Amino acid sequence: MSPRPRTAAATSATADRRRRRRRRSAPLSRLSSSRRPPAPSLAALRGGGRPRTRLALAVLLLVGVAAVSTGTGYRASQAVLGDASTYLPSGHTVAHVNGLTGEADAQVQGSLAAERERLQTVEVGGQLYVVNQNTGVLSQVDTAAMTASPVPGAAPDGSQRALSAGGGSAYLTGTTPAEDAPAGSDQDAATDSDASRTGAAQDQPDSNGPSSNGPGSSGPGSSGPAHSSVSRLGGGGGIGAPVHLDGRIVGQAADSTGTLWVLLEDGRLAQIRGSELLRTVNVGLDNRLGLTLVHDRPVVVRADAGEVVLVRSDGGVRTTPVRLPAGAEIQISAPSETAGALWLVVVPRRQMIRVDVEQGTVGAPIALGSDGQPRYGRPLEAYGRLYVPDTTHQKVLWLDAATPAAASEIAMPAGSSGDIELKIDGGRLWINNQYASWAATVSPDGTRSSVNKGDGSGPAGTADAAGPAGGAGTGATGPPAAAGIPSTPPTQPSSTPRAPVGRAPSSSSPAPPAPSTRSTPPAPQPAPAGRTPPTGGGPVGQSPAGGPANGAPSRTTPAVPTVTVPDVRGQQQTAACAALRAVRLECRPVASGQLDGGTVGTVISTDPAPGSQVQERYIVEVRYRDRAQVPDLAGRDVTAACKEVTDLGLTCTPTAEGLANAATGLNLVTRQDPAAKSPLDRGGQVRLVYPDKVAVPSEVGTDAAGACGRLAAAGFTACTATDLGLAPAGTTPGVVIDQQPVAGSAAGPADPITVRYYGGAPVAVPNVVGMDPATAAATITAAGLTPVPSTDYPTNQPNSVLAQDPAAGTAVAPQASVTYAYEDAAPVPLYLHKRNGEPYYLLSTNASEAGYTFNRQLGSVFSAASPGGGTTAVYRSRCDSACGKGTTYYFSMNPNAQPGYVNEGIAFYTYAAASRPAGTLQVDAMFDPGDVSWVWAVNPSGAYSEYAARGYTSYNFVLGYIWP
Repeated sequence: MSPRPRTAAATSATADRRRRRRRRSAPLSRLSSSRRPPAPSLAALRGGGRPRTRLALAVLLLVGVAAVSTGTGYRASQAVLGDASTYLPSGHTVAHVNGLTGEADAQVQGSLAAERERLQTVEVGGQLYVVNQNTGVLSQVDTAAMTASPVPGAAPDGSQRALSAGGGSAYLTGTTPAEDAPAGSDQDAATDSDASRTGAAQDQPDSNGPSSNGPGSSGPGSSGPAHSSVSRLGGGGGIGAPVHLDGRIVGQAADSTGTLWVLLEDGRLAQIRGSELLRTVNVGLDNRLGLTLVHDRPVVVRADAGEVVLVRSDGGVRTTPVRLPAGAEIQISAPSETAGALWLVVVPRRQMIRVDVEQGTVGAPIALGSDGQPRYGRPLEAYGRLYVPDTTHQKVLWLDAATPAAASEIAMPAGSSGDIELKIDGGRLWINNQYASWAATVSPDGTRSSVNKGDGSGPAGTADAAGPAGGAGTGATGPPAAAGIPSTPPTQPSSTPRAPVGRAPSSSSPAPPAPSTRSTPPAPQPAPAGRTPPTGGGPVGQSPAGGPANGAPSRTTPAVPTVTVPDVRGQQQTAACAALRAVRLECRPVASGQLDGGTVGTVISTDPAPGSQVQERYIVEVRYRDRAQVPDLAGRDVTAACKEVTDLGLTCTPTAEGLANAATGLNLVTRQDPAAKSPLDRGGQVRLVYPDKVAVPSEVGTDAAGACGRLAAAGFTACTATDLGLAPAGTTPGVVIDQQPVAGSAAGPADPITVRYYGGAPVAVPNVVGMDPATAAATITAAGLTPVPSTDYPTNQPNSVLAQDPAAGTAVAPQASVTYAYEDAAPVPLYLHKRNGEPYYLLSTNASEAGYTFNRQLGSVFSAASPGGGTTAVYRSRCDSACGKGTTYYFSMNPNAQPGYVNEGIAFYTYAAASRPAGTLQVDAMFDPGDVSWVWAVNPSGAYSEYAARGYTSYNFVLGYIWP
């Protein structure tokens, strides 16, 4: 007798179904990336900060002309403009790069440069301009097609050109040396890019303007007069009427109002807006001049005089003394809207100094490291960190601007050489070497990433013309890598003019004493006799006199003669100033703020004092009796405005009142009392009214998708758009229905603003029951919904949708999912076969079996190769021991064979009790112990009763449930 069979427990056959079922896989689209060089190793950063910032860089241009080659770059494409992106010079062209993707979106077609020529770009008002600093070719780029064309009316004229941009305006500046300038002076000096870093010679420009951000090569006493011009670039192409200036430009920067400040070699600072010369301010003659912007106001560094001069809005100045080593190259921080102070890098000492031009304080020197022979460029403060490029070692040092300590490093790509550009654009800092394939970008929080600029068709990896660290280069002549105040020649101290502080220059003299806190400078000493008269010094529009005798080539700068300050005390201020100008001194009248019982306008004192020996063109401060005059403070930041008021000896009373129309108007003075130019006694009160909140604009009724963007443009940074779901009847979806705070309310830039809208109109779900699957999917898609098939619906009707969710007629959101259920497997008949002449039976999905005779069909099941939804596998076992007179088969949902039986695998699929669908029939397994024989019958049925009567009553159990 066979071992006692056990009742099989229903088990899931999901794994078997998944292994055997026919699955249809949707194709997956894949994106392939082009091969590119590996990203360079760059040091990680940390820090914080925010907004998109304009950086007005003034960059050196050379006089030499080289041919512009043509070539191919990326195919024409629409550059993806917006946040986290900028335009960078890349080889012989310009690439638009994206800091988020780390890739170039597009490149300007063709070549804008050849060999190692340098490119400078500015973007303003949707216009992109590119100037070749070697050839002077100015191009305007169509950013839609990424094609460049020459700017009409701006053909190269032999001048040294540069671009500046700010406040929605872009300017082209150019300086042309005198036609009779001797060889070896201006033109030859333009290529002497390394001399300014070694102290070997001084007659060269640098990369902050047409001639420098320090003294120009035709500085005081140069070989001949130079002519400069400034032209505003038109929004629709072309170039505006030029403003002509006599003298060489040594620095330039554009502020946020669109005003261009131009520093000339003789100490004149010109203020230009559009095509109009507004005024000039004489900041004083010096052999080493530099210009930048701090808090959007011009700041001039007079390195030889040891002065930092802040120019006020009324044309007055505030001077901060700073101790700088004689003759050393000084790098001045570039303009930056996120900067809090002026930074000076003393190159040979590898030190940095912070100057607070508002408070008039000078910090202690900060070490930049110990690398040999560094070539530092202009430092740039961005988002709370200070960055200093070093072209010698091809890296950028960075420090925390608030608490600078040891400098960290950002390495440029391996094999790089030449200039390193720093700029702020697209809400982040960019670090670029034109002839490197990779650039770096740093987000306001300090996160650093690499950007692949693509193939710029330039000689990447070759050395710059200047060569590394003072060595000779092999490429075309290009501008120097550094940008700042060059060093004074240590071997020719007698030929170097000094600022009017009364001491003769000498590279071997001890360091100057610490600056005095008094307003009067140190007592000057007489200058050596026999020096030639100075060049320049007249108002803008006059040519500076001088030049070497007989036109002989010379690179030696003659000294400026000295004069004695006359005693003008007791005179009227106007007469006193005339007396000073008569002896070639400049006058700066300053009201004392009180009358002291004397006559209005009479001079009380001068600084320097009468009898002092000073250089010609020295600015003498003339203090006269009068009440202080209230400056025009409208539109100024209230903090800076109050500082200016208190500097005049007056009392400032700031009053928050009213609302600004946008965040850009926050904390700006809207009204003052008394009015500008009103006289006040010392200590008098000036009330400044300013808004500290913004009027929230109305977004109700506008497009919801752009609401937060418009609020961000107005300065609100915490906008949230809330989708309320399906739009009720009569309500337009996608339109703002309300907002908090309401329009006109007062809010700060970081205050939360919520706009609410309905996301879409409801869609009625179609009825797909009874359709075939393909028709059902098409019907759902046509209704604007998303079809989701379910192929495991328990039924014996294949490929016919029997259910759906949601039900037909339900209102849902557009693109909502609709599930439609059907069975994709067809059932097959289940046959009972009997051995010929023996009481042994076999279940099979085959209509005939060898050695067996067909007995009857029990119903329908699913084949072993195609299980239906919700079905369970039924296994067939064959008796292998004590099997009686014939072959006995055993069927069960238990995958484990019973003792004495051999498992022959899955016979078919049917339903277990737990998943039995309505309409199925129960099939029982029945055992006759006498014949050791199993038989199967539908219960109840006539066959079941017949087998029970014949003795098939032992160990009976439910095998499963089948379709009739």
